Amino acid sequence: MGDFEIKDYIKHLPTAGLIAPPLIYLLFFGINSSIFSAFGMGGDNMLLTVLIFSLLIWLWSAFYARSVNKFLKKKEKDNFKLVFGINSFAWSIGLIIWFSSSSLGISNIYLALGFLVIFIFIVDNFLRVWLTSIAFDLEIKTSLNANKFVLIIESIAYLPYALFSMTMGGAFI
Repeated sequence: MGDFEIKDYIKHLPTAGLIAPPLIYLLFFGINSSIFSAFGMGGDNMLLTVLIFSLLIWLWSAFYARSVNKFLKKKEKDNFKLVFGINSFAWSIGLIIWFSSSSLGISNIYLALGFLVIFIFIVDNFLRVWLTSIAFDLEIKTSLNANKFVLIIESIAYLPYALFSMTMGGAFI
């Protein structure tokens, strides 16, 4: 056994990006299928839900990967499969955080949701930028530049919701 090197495992990110979304969904909801039973759904509906859930993540990750890969082509370091894997894996980590979180010890549900969304935003984007930097031997500032479109879209998607939740929770009073 040699030393642990993250670069040795980077090559497996495209596979992890394909496997992670359905695995996470099955892990959190497949084990406890009483959620589906409560809505009168059977196992076939669960598999359809897993498929739809996974397709949404894969399409969104491909959309992000296309943007990042366009930048990396200019640096002659493009690899769509690897960028797709990084984005899908980052989304999957965010979903693990979302599904496994409770109220974070905060009795105000709006504040808890606001903090949770901000935390997921930070972790997802940190992971995305860090893995892009390692996978393509880029500096962090170049990796940030490669992911700038993704960061802008994520900011537009996450931060207004977090601001709304925290406002409803009375964080700014």
